[in-house]
Amino acid sequence: MKHKRFQLFILRNTASITIPAICVFLLLIFMIARYPVFDQIRCNKIEDVQNLSVRLDNLYKNGTRNIEYTASDLYYTGFDYHVNDKRKGSYYYTIQDNQLLIYLIKTKQPKIYIEKQEIKGRIIKDSVSAEYIIGQLATTNHMDAEMIRQSACVYIVSEPDYPYAFVTMIYLIFFLPIVLCILIFLYTLLVWVQPALHSQVRQLVVYGNPHSVIAEINKELAYHLLYHKNNIYITDSYMIITHLTKTEVIRLDDVKYLSKNIVEGTGFHKNKQIYRLTMSNPDKLFYEIDFTSEKVIDEVVFYIYGEKT
Repeated sequence: MKHKRFQLFILRNTASITIPAICVFLLLIFMIARYPVFDQIRCNKIEDVQNLSVRLDNLYKNGTRNIEYTASDLYYTGFDYHVNDKRKGSYYYTIQDNQLLIYLIKTKQPKIYIEKQEIKGRIIKDSVSAEYIIGQLATTNHMDAEMIRQSACVYIVSEPDYPYAFVTMIYLIFFLPIVLCILIFLYTLLVWVQPALHSQVRQLVVYGNPHSVIAEINKELAYHLLYHKNNIYITDSYMIITHLTKTEVIRLDDVKYLSKNIVEGTGFHKNKQIYRLTMSNPDKLFYEIDFTSEKVIDEVVFYIYGEKT
């Protein structure tokens, strides 16, 4: 591992950003899986339509609203469902197991009779619409309205009310974080194998081929490390400053001027004396780093000067 120390710096920087993101994604996945969101969007596929009204009642009471099955012998009631003066569907009925079932079929041009229809709809309880349709059917067909009401299912299966957008959104919210976690993991592996592909390594291009520069830095960190204190590493040719989210590399040959100044601290070091080291080169470099210890800044200056003399 000591021969890939720079990769470890980059890997730590990457992990400091990706691990919190992964934790948030995992928490989101857990919350969606833990709470009954999928119960609301799950589509129950019905193969056997015997005693369908009883099954619709059980599904509705259990919180399952979305169903899919094949309906047959559907007759147009003559009533349509409109939104903003546009027909979004038409009401159909069928009689099955001596019970009248009402459907709201998504269509712009209703047919009088549908032999078979693959229905993907939502179970809704619309007693007002059902009562009105039953009353009109009884009047049109000269039937006893009360008898029809007693045999009618209290639920309507509605295709226009099937929540396609909501279902798609929930699955995206659930599966997108999983995909992102996988991509982040693969990216982390790629950074370890090919650190030159990391965005932070672009800073090394000014020193030559990134692969060669990384190899040189790793070699010096392993065999020519002159000074190490906290997040600062000084080798024969480089000064490496590691932070939580980034790693900075300065070639000592590029440092032409050094200056140490005392400045007023900010943030966590407010009202404290801070020592600021400025390294510059009019053509190539300007970099500032703050120290809370004068001893440490003096040590850093000593090793940088020692390498330049």
